[in-house]
Amino acid sequence: METIPTWDSSDKVTEVSSLEPIAQPTNLRHLALLGVIPNDRSLSAIERCRGLMSARFSKYPEAEVARFHQATGVSDTHVPEPEFESG
Repeated sequence: METIPTWDSSDKVTEVSSLEPIAQPTNLRHLALLGVIPNDRSLSAIERCRGLMSARFSKYPEAEVARFHQATGVSDTHVPEPEFESG
């Protein structure tokens, strides 16, 4: 999920009431929240995503992003391109 690219340079964000809906799928492996931020600026709701392998964030406080990665061990790498099965 991300805001439109022109918003990045203007520091605009899309505020959501909660990240709880994102934390519910059990098969979530990679996540990028770029300019999409909950009102409390916290990533704690996503910490319950036990299958998460990588997560990238923009417009969050640096300390919160560092806390999230340290607490979860989730990698701060780019989301890989999706793989589609043919057939």
